[in-house]
Amino acid sequence: MSDTKRPRTIAVIGCGNIGSRLLQSAATVELENLSVFGVEPSEAARNLSAERFAQVGRTDGRVNMLKMVNSADELPETVDLLIIACSAHQRMDALCSTLARTRPRAVMLEKVLFTADSDYDRAAELLEGIPTWVNTTRNIWPDYRSLAARLTNAPLSLEVTGSDWGLGSNGIHFLALAELLADSEIKTIMLNDADARDAKRAGYRELTGTLRAELADDSVATLISRPGNGDPISIRVEQNGKGYDISETGGMINSDPFTILYTSQLGFALQEMVAERTSNLPTLAQSSRLHRLYLDALRPAIHPQAPNGDLCMVT
Repeated sequence: MSDTKRPRTIAVIGCGNIGSRLLQSAATVELENLSVFGVEPSEAARNLSAERFAQVGRTDGRVNMLKMVNSADELPETVDLLIIACSAHQRMDALCSTLARTRPRAVMLEKVLFTADSDYDRAAELLEGIPTWVNTTRNIWPDYRSLAARLTNAPLSLEVTGSDWGLGSNGIHFLALAELLADSEIKTIMLNDADARDAKRAGYRELTGTLRAELADDSVATLISRPGNGDPISIRVEQNGKGYDISETGGMINSDPFTILYTSQLGFALQEMVAERTSNLPTLAQSSRLHRLYLDALRPAIHPQAPNGDLCMVT
C-alpha cells in the first residue's frame, strides 16, 4: 500500500467548544482513508461535537469518518495527529493518559499549554522526537503571514488594545504573533496595572492590565486590556514610520480586506501536519519558552498570596 493510500487518523482529546470546532476542521481534511476520533467523557459534548462535525465537510464530496468515544482507551495504537484540546490544568494528565494508549506521529497542543511550570519540562521529555506544535492560531493566518513577509528586519512595535479581551487567556496569541512579525524572540515581559478576578471557568483566573514585551531585536509588543466592555480589540503595527491598523472584527488592515480564521477553519493546517508532519505554528520548544515568560509575568497578579509558586491558573 502506498503512503498516500494508507489509513490516516486524527484524534481530538477534549471535545468542548474548542475541541468540537477542531473536529469541524478535521471534517474538511482531504486525505484518503481518514478517520477522526473525538475523545470526550461528557455525553452531551459528544453529541454536540458529532452534530458540529456533520455540519461541514470536504469540498470533494467525500466524507471523513467520525467516531466519538468516552476515553483514550478506545483509540488505535497509532494516530497520525493527536490534538489535546482540553483545558490547561487538565492538559498534562490528558497527554499522559493518551500517550499510554497510543503513539502519535505528530501532536498539536492547545494553549494555554500548561498551568504548572514543571509540566513544560515533562512535556518536552514525553514528546521528544515527535513533531509537536502549539495552536497560537494567528501565526498561520494567511494575512498575518503576508504582513510578516512585507516587514523588514528593523525593530517594530505591536500594540493590542481593547476592553477586557482576556489578557490571561488570550495574551499568548498576540505574544506569539509579535515573534512572527518581528522574526525575533521575546526576552522580557512585564505586567502593570493588573486587576485579577475569578474567570468564568471555575478554578481559573482572568485579569486586565498592560503587558509589555521586549524582543531581542528591540521590537516591543504592548497588550492592553482595559476594565469594562464596549471596545473591541484593535491592533496596530508600526515599523520605519509606516503603520498597519488591523481590525479583526471589521475584517480590515488599513483600507484592505483582512481575513480571520476560526478554529473550525484550520483543515489546511491539520492536513499539513498529517500528510507532511510540518506546520508554521510555533513548535513545542518555541512556545514553551514563551509560555514560561508569560506565566512568570502573570503569576504575581493571578496568585498574589503565592506569587512564586508552580501554578498559574489561566486557560
